[in-house]
Amino acid sequence: MNRTAFWAIIGTLLVGGVWAITWMASQSAGEGETVVQEETAQIRESDQVKGSREASLVLVEYSDFQCPACQFYAGWISQLAETYGDDLAFVYRHFPLRSIHAQAEQAAIAAEAAGRQGMFWEYHDVLFQRQKEWAESGSASQLFLSYAQTLGLDVEAFASDMKDSEIQDKVRRDLAEGQVLGVRGTPTFFLQGVRIQNPQTYAELEQHILRELQKN
Repeated sequence: MNRTAFWAIIGTLLVGGVWAITWMASQSAGEGETVVQEETAQIRESDQVKGSREASLVLVEYSDFQCPACQFYAGWISQLAETYGDDLAFVYRHFPLRSIHAQAEQAAIAAEAAGRQGMFWEYHDVLFQRQKEWAESGSASQLFLSYAQTLGLDVEAFASDMKDSEIQDKVRRDLAEGQVLGVRGTPTFFLQGVRIQNPQTYAELEQHILRELQKN
């Protein structure tokens, strides 16, 4: 096989892999709905928000830190947040799939513990960037502490907060509310209270945002 043919096959496999991840995420999260879910259009005080809480546009994601599809979409969400700034409020809500992702709930609790020190999004990024490392580890709790230390957090306070029932209840409340809204898999997105089918490309995701901005 010549070199050109080899790289052509590799390119095809990579494209196919990206398509498979987005297709599976779309199937697991379910089809788009037209019913407005007011709960997802309102930003709560306890919500983790990227962008302005006063933004006219609210995008909510129910997500699982151990979910490969959520890891994939995280890059697109960061790009959206950077592009649209204060016009868009991105809300991250927890939906740990505990039956298949053994470490997901603890990862969510760790992110909220980091949030107590104003570092939720930094910890969010680390969890997705190093997902394979902690997801496959037999000592994920130690890795969560090491990530906190790397980010310069007060590790003693972080460890204490991970045991705080208020944080644990917050994660479980997000999960329960997602279930009431019909969330079955991750990621699941609600834009302006309307559930949208998971986009297959960044451009498709951005089109949802642009259409809503044009209405304002």
